[in-house]
Amino acid sequence: MTGGRLGAIIVIFVAVSCAWAVLSGAMYTRTRSSENALRPRVEGLWGGPLTQRAPTAEALWSETKREWSQNERRYVDVKRSLSRSLALTSSQIDVKLRADFRRKGLLWYRTYDVEFDGRYEVKSTLQRPTDVQVTFSFPGQGTTYDAFEFTVGGKKAEPVGDTQQGMSVTIPAAAGATVPITVHYKTRGLDTWHYAFGPGTTQVRGCALKVTTDFARYDFPDQTISPTRKSPAGDGHELTWEFDSLVTGMGIAVDMPTRLDPGPWATRVSAFAPIGLLFFLGVLIIVGVLIGKNLHPMHYMFVCAAFFAFHLLLAYLVDHIDMHAAFAIAAACSVLLAVTYLMRAAGSKFALLVAAPSQLVYLVLFSYSFFYPGFTGLSITIGAVLTLAILMHITAKVDWEEKLQPPGRRDYPPVPGTPLPTRLVEQRGRDLNQHPIPPPSNDAGQGPA
Repeated sequence: MTGGRLGAIIVIFVAVSCAWAVLSGAMYTRTRSSENALRPRVEGLWGGPLTQRAPTAEALWSETKREWSQNERRYVDVKRSLSRSLALTSSQIDVKLRADFRRKGLLWYRTYDVEFDGRYEVKSTLQRPTDVQVTFSFPGQGTTYDAFEFTVGGKKAEPVGDTQQGMSVTIPAAAGATVPITVHYKTRGLDTWHYAFGPGTTQVRGCALKVTTDFARYDFPDQTISPTRKSPAGDGHELTWEFDSLVTGMGIAVDMPTRLDPGPWATRVSAFAPIGLLFFLGVLIIVGVLIGKNLHPMHYMFVCAAFFAFHLLLAYLVDHIDMHAAFAIAAACSVLLAVTYLMRAAGSKFALLVAAPSQLVYLVLFSYSFFYPGFTGLSITIGAVLTLAILMHITAKVDWEEKLQPPGRRDYPPVPGTPLPTRLVEQRGRDLNQHPIPPPSNDAGQGPA
């Protein structure tokens, strides 16, 4: 292995790395274009993120007062309509969330079904009979609601044509009366379910909100309240928020679990591919030098092409089939290409005992670690450290000056009488054994000149 060959291999590595950069860039562009085109369609079918606001209530009444009229130049009776906001005195809410992922193009969308059941109470604080008007706001726009029911004091709400305006129910209430409110519906949403106590900072009394999920992986968005109690419930969890008297400007929210998106996943695998190729080439070069398999840079170019074929196949297979199936097909094709080629170029022993295990580790296992995003960096680090340790130990006593010198080149001391290094003495002995110096001729008639 000469410096020129090493330089050529480095150029090949840089060229293949540039090809991976182009491939990962193309995958990123395709993913973003797919998301921009398909997300509005998904929201049109399933709705967007849902935010359910607590019902609002107010007391309505009218009063008649005598006031001076400038136009009539006398006192007249004026009837005025008055109102006062009423706070909810009790909130008992049960929510069931069921994840239902939908794949469109290169992305998984976190769609879900929600069943909402709320029971509220509001108390009139006026010492007189009034009307109590309760207004309910729908959690999303363009969403359908099944089994919908909204009642105030036993009076059902009338159907509305525009869900953006919400709906209101007004009933008469005695002084200091408590009015029960019930809300029930089933609908679908996307990404996050949110519950808001009110606009701005609100005082919440007697609130107990329970969310039951059929999934174990969930999260809580920023600026939301964590549950007061968590407990397993079947395949999911039961999350409970309980407050006697709370003043807050935050709400309650649950983030749906995520699935590994094929597009961004394949993009990351391609972007980090040069790391695996660097270790793979390092092992082939070092072991090849040690055992005398000094492959030509053209051999390394075809091996790199087989390495690149894995990511190229993977990038376009994930569009059409399951990610694990696409990974298995791409890995099998790449390993077969590289190993069968090296069997013919460098022999079966080198291909099966050196190249095949190295490709399985630095291509297949490194890429498979991206199925577990939290452990990808750790997996690559452990593989790199182990590779370094193995190579350091097997090459600790290697004479690299001898291994890397051009074939046929022998270094002898230029000055007569200078002692030869042990390495050169051994090398000269091997040369004499292979090409012995013939003894001087004793033929008659021939003497020294």
